[in-house]
Amino acid sequence: MRIFISYRRKDALKFARSFASWLRDQGCDPWLDVENGIAPFSPLAVSVREGSFRKSALSAQLTTRMMP
Repeated sequence: MRIFISYRRKDALKFARSFASWLRDQGCDPWLDVENGIAPFSPLAVSVREGSFRKSALSAQLTTRMMP
């Protein structure tokens, strides 16, 4: 299963990479922008669509800095 990992680069990149590694160990196919060649602030919807997400899930990594 492909899993799109959404996170804030400024304070969650290290965790997102660690989580992606754990997912790989579990037999999943994690999809991180930094590993799939997406530049910051690029149109995310296009990149996700091109990532062929037929069997997919979304993991949103929330941090306290994301809250107003």
